[in-house]
Parts: sequence; C-alpha cells; structure tokens
Amino acid sequence: MKRIWVFLAVLVLFAGSGCKHAGNSSVSKLTPQLSVPAATPTTAISEPSVTPKPEKQLPVRETDGTEPYYLPVFELNTRDGKGIYTKDEWLEATLTLSVYDEEKQSYERTETYSCVYKGRGNSSWEADKKPFNIKFEKKVSLLGLPKAKKYSVLANYYDVSEMRNYVTYYIANILTKSNYKDGEVIPENYLGTGWKWSPKGEYAEFYIDGEYAGLFLVSESVQISKNRLDLKEQNEEHSIPIDELGYLFELSINGDNHWWTTKYLDRINMRGRGAKDFKGIPFTVKDPDYEKDLSEEEQKYVQQYISEIEDILFAEPSEEAWANIRNAVDVTSFADYWLVQALANNFEMIYIRSVFVYKDNGILYAGPIWDFDMGTYDEKAGNPYWQDVFYYAALFAYPEFGRVLKERWEYLRPYIETEVPELVEQTEKRIGMALYRNDCLYKWEKALLADGSVFPPMQAARIWGGWINSFLNTRISVIDDQIVVDCP
Repeated sequence: MKRIWVFLAVLVLFAGSGCKHAGNSSVSKLTPQLSVPAATPTTAISEPSVTPKPEKQLPVRETDGTEPYYLPVFELNTRDGKGIYTKDEWLEATLTLSVYDEEKQSYERTETYSCVYKGRGNSSWEADKKPFNIKFEKKVSLLGLPKAKKYSVLANYYDVSEMRNYVTYYIANILTKSNYKDGEVIPENYLGTGWKWSPKGEYAEFYIDGEYAGLFLVSESVQISKNRLDLKEQNEEHSIPIDELGYLFELSINGDNHWWTTKYLDRINMRGRGAKDFKGIPFTVKDPDYEKDLSEEEQKYVQQYISEIEDILFAEPSEEAWANIRNAVDVTSFADYWLVQALANNFEMIYIRSVFVYKDNGILYAGPIWDFDMGTYDEKAGNPYWQDVFYYAALFAYPEFGRVLKERWEYLRPYIETEVPELVEQTEKRIGMALYRNDCLYKWEKALLADGSVFPPMQAARIWGGWINSFLNTRISVIDDQIVVDCP
C-alpha cells in the first residue's frame, strides 16, 4: 500500500486554536558511542500538514472538548537514509527523543543517542509499517523503562486498536511475582514462584529519516538481562557448570536450520500452516544464541534437558508422576501463561509461534508472554480455549493443575473486571489522536465511516477500546465456565 500523504513536521496536538512554538530546541546530547552523524534538528516544531488522497483537508484538532495527550516523539535518522528495510544486519543511526513542554507549548528535544537498528518480525515484517529493534552500546532507559541495551519497537500494524500488546502486557504483569500488592498473601499452595519478569512497553510516535512513520510501542525485548529475565549466565572463565546456567527457549514453526524438534508431537494438538512438516515441537535457545554462543556440549545438554522434561510431563499420570512434574516444572507459571493466552484467545499457541519457556535453577517455567498484535482478541470470543496444545495436553490430565489454575484465576479475575477496563479507557485518551494520524497514514479505509465521511479524531480509539473491554468481558464468562467444568 502506498502512503497517501506525508506529515511535514513534528506533531503538536491542539486543544483550542493553536500553540506557540519555540524558535530553537534545547538539545542535551549524550556522548555518541558510535561514529554516527548527529540528527539534524529542525528549527521549528509545528502542526502536521495533512494532504489526504481525497480532495479534502482532514481535521487535526480535537473536536469534542477532550484534552489532547502529547505522546513522546522519536526521530530515527539512519546513516544511509533508507529507513527500515532489512532484518539481516545492524545498521547505524541516531535516535532523538522529544517531549512536550506544557509551559512552552512545544516539543523540546531532550536526548540524542547513537544506536544500531534492524527490522524484526515474521508476518509483521511484510506490512507497510515495519517493526524494528534498536540497540545501544551502553544500557539506557527509554520512556521510563528499566535500563537495557536493546529494545523492540513494535509497529502493531495488524492491530486496529494498537492496544492488544499493551493491554496484555499489563495483564501479565499483574501475575508476575513482583506485582503482588503490598500486604497481600501469596496462596499456600502456590506451586512455584511464578514469573520472574514480564515485558512492558510505552507508546511514542516516530519520524524515520524526516518522515512521519506513525504510532509505535517501544517494548522491552525478551532476553536474559539483569533488568529483564534475570537468569544465571556463564562467566568469562566458563567455570560455571552447564546445568546451573539459565536458558531462554523459543518454540516456533518459523524456526530455521539451527532449531531442533522434540518427540511428542503426537500428544500435542499442534495445527495450522506448516504443522504437518514437523515431527515434534520446534525448539531453539534464544538467549544465549544457540548457534553463536553455545558450545557443542551445551547444545547437546539443552536438547537433552528438554527431552527429559517432556518425558516427565508425558509420563502415565499418577501421584508419582505429578510429584516428578512439581520437581521439574513451575506449575504456577504454566497456569498463569494459560490464563493470559486464554484471555487473549491467542491462536499462536496452536500454531506454536512466539512461545517461550525458560530454565532457571533447574526448573522449567512458561513464559515470558510475547506477540499479541495478530491472531488475538478475535471475533470468536465465546470459544473455549484449548487444553490440548503445547504442554497443557499433559498438565490438564492432573486435577492438581486444575486447582492451581482455578486459584490463579480467582486472583486475576477481579483485576480484569476493574483495573483493566480503566487502563483501556485511559489508553484511549493517551493514544487517540496518534491512532488517528497512524490510521490516516497506513489505513485510510479505517479512518472512514460507512458513508465515506471521516472519523472524528478520537472516535476510532473509543470504538476499539470499547471492543477490547467487551471482548474481555466475554472471555471472563468463558473462562469461568471452563474452570467450573474442568477444574472442580
């Protein structure tokens, strides 16, 4: 799809008749860590100029009295000026952050970083709006997220609401161990410690090589890191025994030649395109990198480790078999993972894509959650969620797992009824104008009403926000019914 128009300047939202602009931006640049030319500052920050394909000027101001929300703005200036066009190599760029100054009524540049970037994603990479990763030489905090060297910038092109990943992140973080409220008691039969970490993200609008690129979610990447998934890593002397190390595994039918397949496909209802080509679940080690970082001995070890875990899971159900599972698998993390996937009605679980598990202190955990912009929150909200996919084909054979699942649902359910709808409503207001601009740039048909007239700027956000809340309400009832029947 060709772009219908180009925004000519950094965006400023209007609540009334206009804004005053600073003649010069105040820029505090960090010392560049790479030999990359600095971003060229513009001398004025002004209202977007929109030239739509229909011969009509689109409204850019708020029309219903709602106060505008000024999202942060990033400018990614690439060395070759070609934008995001490859997933195969890291390319040099500068990244400049601007935030809105209420007193000056203008965006002010605050930080400029040197970085490298490359495209990312599978299906999402084929879209007009490209997702990408960015990496810094030293750890930095973007938009208040914990410091790290690497971030994923999610395009959410196939998500008309631009909220699915953001809302699902929030739900997952309710369930992480670190998000228990002060004074709350962890249940006595809490089988395992649960998740150590779940990703978070923050919204920003982007300019890439001087052209407006739309609304993105700057997300923590799924990786082993002190401020993310904190697992034991090998030291420089390589003196730590292999069986004490942590590993982050990825399962996906999109795997390439350094992935291996496990032996229990016949016990798992894996379906979807490409499933017939596999003789087992496709696995790899995502972090550390299986091909680049693991010795031949480690490669053999991780494959053997997963094989032994599967033997334990798929043994003939018995009290002894359940005891073995409890000693090898963090049952709570698998219950939490199922609940998040079930709430979003995620089809990736049956296709086996973007599924992660990790080994920590000899125990296998489900998670972290990832990738909810497509194949989720779909129209089949009333369908029960699968119990025969992935390792749940084994776990649901045990009433004990059902009891853990029921208890975790009783903990999570009130948040889905109260906090999450409030979050969605707040997010509608935060991203409403940016979503409108984004739709006008990439999805002109989404900015039109049935009669061909243009959506009022905030209407799309309200429609999709209401749709997400309605969907989750339906999922609450479905999961209630499933747990009553299957987890007495």
